[in-house]
Amino acid sequence: MLRLLLVVAAILTVCFGSLWFIGGPTTIRWEKQPSVIGPSTPLAIHTKSSYGLARVRVTLEQGKLRCTLLDKQTGQSRLFFWKRGEATDKIAWTVTPAACPGFANGPAVVTAEVKSADLRGRTDSVSQPVSVVPKPAAIRTGFEPHYTAHSGPSAVRYTVSGDWVETGVRVSQYRFRAFTLDGRDPVPGSDATLGAFFSIPWDADPDEPVTVYVKTSDGRELTAAVRMVIERRKFRARDIKVSDPFLRRVVGDILGGNDRAADMLASFKKINSEVRDANTRKLSELTARTAGKVLWSGPFVQLPKSKVQGQFADKRNYLYAGELVDSQMHLGIDLASTRNAPVPAANGGKVLLAERLGIYGNCVVIDHGLGVQTIYAHLSRIDLQPGADVTKGQIVGLTGMTGLAGGDHLHFGMMIGGVEVSPVRFFERNWIAKNISPVIPVPGLEKPARSKSD
Repeated sequence: MLRLLLVVAAILTVCFGSLWFIGGPTTIRWEKQPSVIGPSTPLAIHTKSSYGLARVRVTLEQGKLRCTLLDKQTGQSRLFFWKRGEATDKIAWTVTPAACPGFANGPAVVTAEVKSADLRGRTDSVSQPVSVVPKPAAIRTGFEPHYTAHSGPSAVRYTVSGDWVETGVRVSQYRFRAFTLDGRDPVPGSDATLGAFFSIPWDADPDEPVTVYVKTSDGRELTAAVRMVIERRKFRARDIKVSDPFLRRVVGDILGGNDRAADMLASFKKINSEVRDANTRKLSELTARTAGKVLWSGPFVQLPKSKVQGQFADKRNYLYAGELVDSQMHLGIDLASTRNAPVPAANGGKVLLAERLGIYGNCVVIDHGLGVQTIYAHLSRIDLQPGADVTKGQIVGLTGMTGLAGGDHLHFGMMIGGVEVSPVRFFERNWIAKNISPVIPVPGLEKPARSKSD
């Protein structure tokens, strides 16, 4: 009898032990990682567990204070749990600071804790630092007008406070990031004075309003208008004849080449569409790596002794044997000097890219901070390495005709927030001194401007 009892006990122990260990941890992720707990903030977590959840609890802590925001029993039994399969759940709730008396405006931690509905009853949690901000969002902009030209640069300074999680400048479908003026990252929910470079892009309607916006923790958007005085521009259209020698050279340089005219034309169209789009995306993505402070000083410098051969936002119609085969926008300026002319950095900054890049050939991109970046393309030689600090006038490389280029020249481009803009105003000391530096201080402009220019 004793032996039978021992056998049964052993079997039960093995079974219990097996059931104890078959449940794994629960994975938890925020649907949208919170940064601010405002007047009414919806939150949600997604969980993945082996056999479901028995309990969900959410707490908010600030110093020695702690309050429970959610405590939910799911009703799932921990007995016979093995009959259930893997479970995914979404748990959503709304947080209000009023639910936690005594909590002050400032940093806190929100924690979501779940207990598995298996024999072991394992507890897993995820925590996130947040700012408790009971006040609603507010924006304040100045009353003075901002001067710019269609496709040119501009800047705005404004203050934000209360319940905000994202902010910037919106122009048509474009959004431009804002920065603090002391080089620190903006802290959502804080009272902050921010500055942003922006543009009225070439394909945006200059009559559309320019607004500063904030997004609140509950997903709403608050805006304030920016007063603008905009110089209208009419962009040109140009016909460019495409020859067989040009096709062979360009296709060979970018894709590897082909001798049949039909194939070369197809390859040229691929270069001018698919390759161009991929290159543009790569350049635009570099804005995420911009410095949070101004790295440049004074006006930008143009390639010495150069003439502008291609203007910004020219519409280029490509003709082969007298027929239109493609059209594209030229988003930069073409500067021609002597063959293999040394190319100076237009201003100080840091090299983000120095490599072969499709239609741009040998290409260098320099970051000047706060979203402002310059592009140097078609170089015959690159003299800089990614990550290098650069001073104004330092040699970037030599002009050339690599990539989609018809002759030796420098394609010079500028981006603000990943959007290509006309660089012309950046060459003008007086314009920067009157229209940029009073909003976002730029060093190297100690000499006062003599006249106001828009």
